[in-house]
Amino acid sequence: MESSGLPRPAVTGTAIVKRAGLKRARTGMPWLRPDDIASYDGDGGAFCDLVDDAGLPVGTALYDKDSDVRARLLSSTRTRDPLGLLITRLERAEPRRSTSKEQAVRLCHGEADAVPGLFVDRFGAGFDVDVDAGVLVPWLDDLLSPTIARQKATSVVVRRGRSAQLTRGDLYVLLTDRPDDVVRGETATGDLLGVEPDAHRVLPRAEHLHIPHAVQTGEFVL
Repeated sequence: MESSGLPRPAVTGTAIVKRAGLKRARTGMPWLRPDDIASYDGDGGAFCDLVDDAGLPVGTALYDKDSDVRARLLSSTRTRDPLGLLITRLERAEPRRSTSKEQAVRLCHGEADAVPGLFVDRFGAGFDVDVDAGVLVPWLDDLLSPTIARQKATSVVVRRGRSAQLTRGDLYVLLTDRPDDVVRGETATGDLLGVEPDAHRVLPRAEHLHIPHAVQTGEFVL
């Protein structure tokens, strides 16, 4: 992945949040539903400021006008460089879990790491990126490139809902009726599906797959 070449995203809207919704988002899952938003003024961009019903600033959020999760809390203060903040949080999340000895690890766990809607798993030299917040997609290259460089990833697959896009390297998916073997890192039998990114086809072939070797070589076991 390289820089997207897009302008740095700005905060381009303001949402007035109902008190009950704000309280729930601050004490539980940091999401705001459509009925938690009293009004919105802006161009529908990915980031917006939040104010309460008294007009007081209460933070900045990811905003998606087409989602049932209308806003995801990003910061309790107004943030002028939201993308930079997310990149910094990704960098801080890595050392919490990742060591040179670990072949498979979740580098970023969305809201738990204050990176709303983004989940990044590393399998050996491969990255599996699950994007739950669709408004982040245009800036994924900018967001992930520093992490990819630090982790020296050679394979990257990005998943959004039911769709997947291979952006680098090779991807293999194992379908098996013995998932416990996969969890324990042992040899498993199943259909190893090789994804051909150019043809956008999946080619099944039955194989014995040794999980540690697959992880070490950067093949994905999903």
